[in-house]
Order: sequence, then structure tokens, then C-alpha cells
Amino acid sequence: AVYMMGYNLRGIWNHYTDVHSMLYRRPKLDITSNVAHMNVNEGAIFWVDYGCPRDKLVVGMTFHGKSYELSDAGNHELHAPIESGTTITYLELCKRMLEEPGWTEDYDDVGLCPFTYRGTEWIGYEDPNSLAIKTAYIRDMGFLGAMNWQIGHDDYQGECRQGTFPLMKTIYNGLQNYTV
Repeated sequence: AVYMMGYNLRGIWNHYTDVHSMLYRRPKLDITSNVAHMNVNEGAIFWVDYGCPRDKLVVGMTFHGKSYELSDAGNHELHAPIESGTTITYLELCKRMLEEPGWTEDYDDVGLCPFTYRGTEWIGYEDPNSLAIKTAYIRDMGFLGAMNWQIGHDDYQGECRQGTFPLMKTIYNGLQNYTV
């Protein structure tokens, strides 16, 4: 099997906000050569085009997000300039969104990933909805399955009002009874 990371495709090195695990290319955003093909779909197709059988390809998904400090709190769109960045687990993020008022939730409707912002903080991440889309994609494409990094980043104690392990359960449910 070939285990393809479908995450960390963007980061602080890009010098702007972005979701880091987009499923598809965004034609209006992903225009420079260093990021144009950096998305889950084109990475998977690359492997298939170079001889990897679809039933041997495992798509990696993550339970962490990329958190950025915006250069300007008024500019919170995709590709907004940043000052710094770090990684945040889904558990940390979902707890903060419940406990700290003022988060605005948004969605990359082409890359199919959520992001949220508050003040000068901007976070792109995966949630149960985006992972359900990715598991459906895996099934539709006839790929072997999914892997994740890492289970300890999920809400393992059910602190975010979604039950325990909402991300892992989404992947499990999406691929349950799936065979290639």
C-alpha cells in the first residue's frame, strides 16, 4: 500500500492563511507553481497516473488544524497575510470555540474544508463534515482506505458535545462495509 499524506499541504511557509488539507484546487487561489497542484485530489491522481493501483492507495487525513496570527484583523479571507503560525489539535480548537465567544465559522467551498477566525487568530482545520466528504471521495475513487494523524488530536473524552472520537467515527462510518 501507498500511504499518501492529505494534509500539511499549506503552512506558515506560504506566508498567508489557508486550509492545509483541501480536497480540490481552488482556481482563483492556487495559481503559483509551488501550490497549484498541492491538494488531495491531484496528489492522489498523480500516484495513480504513475502506476499506483487505486486499490493500493490510502489517503491520509488529520485531526489538527493550522492556526495563524493575521497581519490585519480586518482581513480574514483565505490567503490573508500572516505574522506567525502554529498547529492546533481538533480537541483544543473545538473546546476553544465552545468556551470563547466571538468565533466566526466559514468554509472553503472549493477545497471543502472549514476555517474559523476571531480577532487576529485564523484557523483552518478538518471537522466531521469535511472528513465525511473525504471518505465519500475515497469510496468514489476506489482507493484502498484512509489513515489519520493522530487519534490523540480527536475529542477522545467527548468534551465538545459531539460524543467521543467524532472525527475517527466519521471516517469509520464513511468507510464501514466498503470493499475495493
